Amino acid sequence: MMFTRQETDLRRLLAMLLIFACLLCAGCEGAEGATRETKSDTSVSQSGETITDCKDYDYSRLRECRINLHDGRQVTCLILSGDIRSGMSCDWANAKETE
Repeated sequence: MMFTRQETDLRRLLAMLLIFACLLCAGCEGAEGATRETKSDTSVSQSGETITDCKDYDYSRLRECRINLHDGRQVTCLILSGDIRSGMSCDWANAKETE
């Protein structure tokens, strides 16, 4: 049985679209064993505070805070608060362990 050129091109197009759809669906599966742990307990240090020692700058949306991490390190971060352009930048190179 011979197919016309138009039928063959249509079959190729449908095959490519089907392969593309299968690849998109394959990326949606969750990996087994990959779970996210969420904890509501934010106490890290002995004082029980995660974000400490925040300093606000006058006439600025900028704050400097020390953040205590769960592994015992302490990092200094600048927090820019505002409407659309907000963010946080931390000094990871100088993160140090607390005693």
